[in-house]
Amino acid sequence: MYPINYFFQTPSTGFVLISCINIFIGIITTISTFTLDSFDDEPDLVRVNNILKKIFLIFPHYCLGRGLFDMSITYQTNAISTKYIIGYVSTSPFQMSIVGQNLLALFLQGIIFFIFTILVQYRFFIPDRGCIHMSTNIKSSNEDNDVATERERIYNDSNNTSNDILRMVDLVKIYGWLFGINGSGKSTTFKMLTGEISMTDGNAYINNYSVIKQLDKVRENIGYCPQFDALDSLLTAREHLYFYARLRGIKEKNISFIVDCLLKRLGLTLWADRPVKHYSGGNKRKLSTAISIIGNPSIIFMDEPTTGMDVRAKRFLWNCILTLTRQDQKSVI
Repeated sequence: MYPINYFFQTPSTGFVLISCINIFIGIITTISTFTLDSFDDEPDLVRVNNILKKIFLIFPHYCLGRGLFDMSITYQTNAISTKYIIGYVSTSPFQMSIVGQNLLALFLQGIIFFIFTILVQYRFFIPDRGCIHMSTNIKSSNEDNDVATERERIYNDSNNTSNDILRMVDLVKIYGWLFGINGSGKSTTFKMLTGEISMTDGNAYINNYSVIKQLDKVRENIGYCPQFDALDSLLTAREHLYFYARLRGIKEKNISFIVDCLLKRLGLTLWADRPVKHYSGGNKRKLSTAISIIGNPSIIFMDEPTTGMDVRAKRFLWNCILTLTRQDQKSVI
């Protein structure tokens, strides 16, 4: 079921639909063959039932459900027959015609689906579209004729012979941050860069690693503070940082020191051993920031890290972020 999660943008929707699919397939396939077993005096239905039993082996749900059912029937048959029939030889439920074929199907499915999951995880089926080079010409294909005419007039007046009081030529301002109004795509951009959602077109490279083809390497080089805190309410800040430190591959002997430094740096020492469910919104954002920093990533993505904080807490966190960029020479977006 893991590869199917890539077809859903909303986790709750994916969970509900996948659960319904699992229940539907498991119940319908098992009950249908069980019902057809009752018509053993109808040759046509027996033939249909045998065909369905072979086809349904492609579903792990059926293999498990029908296998348990056949095992139970075989056990009950052996128990009754041994008691009342002299010389009765018990039938092994693991024969190929009973549960053996279900076990074999599950084994093969496990191998196939595992390989498929690995290929999906490494984006084997997604073609490398290469890098898109943006043109420096900002002229739009659907630009109004009047605007195009004015643009050409400005470009052609290289000697400043016009009487324009104010004339701007390709005026550009580059900010050191990612700005935009609500709904402009900031969070979506971060999600594409971290591989959380797929790109419609183009590609991105972090430390020369492709987000599309080398996502595992990309994630080794980035830290991410999402817009909404992805924290376990039952774990403490210290436990969160220990967990992510191990995921980052930090040596066990160094984890304690690094975690203590991060807790002190983000002002979380007093709350380090309290469950996250008791944290204020500001402390949760601080913890999310600490998680994004751990492991010394090459670049850190922070999606509205000071949302929900008071002025003092915002200033504190921004000072921490500025320290990262100036003293630690980190790239923070």
